[in-house]
Amino acid sequence: MKKQSLWLIVGVMLIAFIGLLYMQVGYIRVVYQSRDAQFDAAVREALIGVNNDLERDEIARVVNKELGVPAPMVQDLLNTDQKKKEFDTAPKLRVPAPSSPFEHKGTVREEDRIAEMSKMLQDRINDRYQNIRQAMLELAMDLAREGNSIPIYERITTDQLETSLASRLSNVGIAIPYIYNVNDSRGNTYFSSGEIPSGDDEYGVYQMPIFRNDSPSRQNYLRLYFPGKRSYLTGSIDFLIPSVIFTILLFITFTYAIYTLFRQKKLEEMRKDFINNMTHELKTPVSSIKLGTEMLSDADTITNETLRTRTISNISAAAERLSKLIEKVLQMSFFDDENNRPSLNFKPIDLEEIIIEVTSHYSMDVENAGGTLNVELDASDTEILGDEMHLSNIIYNLLENAMKYRRPDVLPEITVSLSNEKEWLVVDIKDNGRGIKKEYLGKIFDRFFRVPTGNRHNTKGFGLGLAYVARMVRSHNGTITADSKVGAGTVFEIKLPLLKNK
Repeated sequence: MKKQSLWLIVGVMLIAFIGLLYMQVGYIRVVYQSRDAQFDAAVREALIGVNNDLERDEIARVVNKELGVPAPMVQDLLNTDQKKKEFDTAPKLRVPAPSSPFEHKGTVREEDRIAEMSKMLQDRINDRYQNIRQAMLELAMDLAREGNSIPIYERITTDQLETSLASRLSNVGIAIPYIYNVNDSRGNTYFSSGEIPSGDDEYGVYQMPIFRNDSPSRQNYLRLYFPGKRSYLTGSIDFLIPSVIFTILLFITFTYAIYTLFRQKKLEEMRKDFINNMTHELKTPVSSIKLGTEMLSDADTITNETLRTRTISNISAAAERLSKLIEKVLQMSFFDDENNRPSLNFKPIDLEEIIIEVTSHYSMDVENAGGTLNVELDASDTEILGDEMHLSNIIYNLLENAMKYRRPDVLPEITVSLSNEKEWLVVDIKDNGRGIKKEYLGKIFDRFFRVPTGNRHNTKGFGLGLAYVARMVRSHNGTITADSKVGAGTVFEIKLPLLKNK
């Protein structure tokens, strides 16, 4: 995939995700604002009801004090709308009334005359009741207005205020905790259930005058604050939590998709580099073999024992190099599908014998470079369950890396040690080579990764050796770690489970 196409896909995905997120946030904001407006309207309705309750109680108190009318009777008279509603909806007897209760045409039954007289009396009593009631209301209001000079704490009580608040808020469906204050126009507080934060005056605080007929200079205000309003409104949006969860899942999927695209792009580039390097590397031994065979077919080479021996040696070295390159290609096949475990031939193996065999063969290469290869076998239990060929390749790859990345001005010194640690068999391979920077230690087991060396490419390789080693160790249910210091060398530690623990 071209880089332009990759970035185009990423851009489209990013725009789509941002657009979806914007629409979702906008919809949630609209729903939240709607719930907020409904909550505000309900609180204001409750406050109006509280004010009406306090005014009725105030009028009943004044009328009872000044006129001696029992408070329940005054409360009943003050309930104007309810009484009117009951009166209007009450069933009424509809009988055509004669011009006089004692004058009627024809014959009228005695029962009809009684009903007509009863209705007339009922209408007159109701008119008288309404007149008295209206006069009582006007008198009560005048007395209440004259009494607004009384301090607020003598006009209402805490129980009265709290009972009315609880009842009215419950009627409008609000059942969350609240704090109330009653203040005058100068800011003095007379009733309070707690402190209302000053920073929240513009959000969550509601205010309404008490006794609206009082003069402005003596006006008192009921302030109501809901500490949990934000949480209440957020919790009332049923789809908010699922929406957040799905958005997070979508973001994770989107991020993983982008990561996968770039990773595949990087692996594709690495694979191309590998093929190019491998093609270049294969040409050299093939050319050497081809040249050697041509020389062996020459009569002069056949008769010249020294030249023939040198040519055969060159062909053998080229074949050995070609064999190693083919082995690298085979190693790469293990990484074609990282989810499939390689097919290994597990059997009980003495790892000590494998280490002795591999080091004995490789010691000649170390000695030819003027170095030393030390073997320290301190393990008492050396049997594991593993694949002999791949275990040999693990040791060989690590020894080859130690030689490949040695310091040119220092003779190589490699130590291979074997020891026991509880249920593990531990293999340590230590060298005195160049070392690896700590920032690269976490990447050296990634396939195709090679420690950057600037513009120098003196060391041949494809970045597969340590990746192969790490995967084979994991396939044997083991672990591998590396510790290194630049200019001092590297130590690879492999832990494999002992056979007795299988």
